[in-house]
Amino acid sequence: MVYSHLDIAPLFTYPHPMIELTFAEKNIIEALSDDTLIIEDLAVKAGYELSGHFRRQVASLRKRGILGNNRPGYFVMPEYRQALEAFED
Repeated sequence: MVYSHLDIAPLFTYPHPMIELTFAEKNIIEALSDDTLIIEDLAVKAGYELSGHFRRQVASLRKRGILGNNRPGYFVMPEYRQALEAFED
């Protein structure tokens, strides 16, 4: 399920209590799933425009170690893949 800007999504905490994800960040992670995508394709798949705000969201996930980047392409780090299962519940 991809959340829209109208959905109210609680912050998701995984795997460490200090890591909280907004609904936009959850959408990005869910859009990546097991894929490696360049940022343009990631924006489309996550349902966002490729804007400065979207780029900052992805950069934040990357800096926090939740996403990796193989240049080209972002992916969910293996230790966070379990978080994908929570989206299916």
